[in-house]
Amino acid sequence: MKKYIIIISSVLMPVLLAAALSLTQSQGFLSGTGYARTHTFPVIAQVFNVEVSDPDADGIRSITVVIPVENLSTNIGMRNIHMRTSVFNGKEFPDVFFRAKTAAPLEPGNVTLDGTLTINGIDQPHALAVELKRVDGELHAIGTTLIQPTKFGLPLVGMGPMKVLDKVEMSFDITLS
Repeated sequence: MKKYIIIISSVLMPVLLAAALSLTQSQGFLSGTGYARTHTFPVIAQVFNVEVSDPDADGIRSITVVIPVENLSTNIGMRNIHMRTSVFNGKEFPDVFFRAKTAAPLEPGNVTLDGTLTINGIDQPHALAVELKRVDGELHAIGTTLIQPTKFGLPLVGMGPMKVLDKVEMSFDITLS
């Protein structure tokens, strides 16, 4: 259910790299919070891949974030199964994507990545605010983003107080090595 949050947040973070990079969960995290009427629950991208291209002749880099739906977790097995079968159409659309292009330099500062988030085959414009920050000598891409599942045709499942709300907040901190 909450895995759609992970999709948006995970894809948007590592957009600001200086050279071609291929990043995975070993370089950071992409996780968030899903909301129901009476509680919250974790949404975790256990696997994600971020590709940042070298700049082209115009100085523009392409950023692509891919999150396999089968590797989204809410830390509860039955909820994960329900999410993968009743919320996501993982057989037809096995991945969540975020794609953007940027001319921003890879140096400390704030950057907004205007891109496209794709969930269940539905593309929506999505802006991702990213702070590039030096931590212990390494450059990190840090940020949060809000995803509204209904914009991607995802149902708000549940009954009564267990019903999921139209809000998933995703956070990321990825080391750009």
